Amino acid sequence: MQISFYTTLFETEKIESDFINKRCFGKDLATWLIGAMSESGFSFGAPYQEDWGWEFEVEKCGEKYFIHVGIASYSIGRENAEWIVAVESGRRWFEFSKSKAEGAIELCQEIDRALDGEPQISKGEWED
Repeated sequence: MQISFYTTLFETEKIESDFINKRCFGKDLATWLIGAMSESGFSFGAPYQEDWGWEFEVEKCGEKYFIHVGIASYSIGRENAEWIVAVESGRRWFEFSKSKAEGAIELCQEIDRALDGEPQISKGEWED
């Protein structure tokens, strides 16, 4: 599941020296999102860079998930950029359980609350 949104809050121009490539924006978004969801009951790993953006592990009641964050390519360098947040199960399809599905829904709801709580974010709709 993923959601996209527009905001001016996060860096879109300055390419850091440790970037894998020129589109690895989103560390500040990942850090902000973890902070915004700090009282959700989920535990969060440290964000790490991927070639498309940033990712971090999330866990609750022994169930693991991954949150991916990144900028839409056409938005690099734009002040009001489109950002994408995606939730992925930390298990293979044959290990998926009802509690896993419920946890993913709860995680999406927490992301939604964080985005809704920031007036400088214009949020889109969730997609499968």
